[in-house]
Amino acid sequence: MDKDPHANKDYGFDWTQWMSSGDTISSSVFSASTLAITSSSITSHQTVCFIGSGTAGTSHKVSNQIVTSQGRTDERSFDLRIINL
Repeated sequence: MDKDPHANKDYGFDWTQWMSSGDTISSSVFSASTLAITSSSITSHQTVCFIGSGTAGTSHKVSNQIVTSQGRTDERSFDLRIINL
């Protein structure tokens, strides 16, 4: 994914296909080296974070770890490339 250094955008995951029937997301933690995650939110099957920084010409791994109401845990990541758009 690409992001302009001055953009404040939302990024996230839809966990619906992975989750069991009746399961919901209880907690979500996003992490990203040297990027400012300004906020995050959870719905029953989706997680979202807002990222509002970055230096053009750099790439960052953004990770999201969740725990569900039925005790399952998982983590997903994506690479975010900071470029002047």
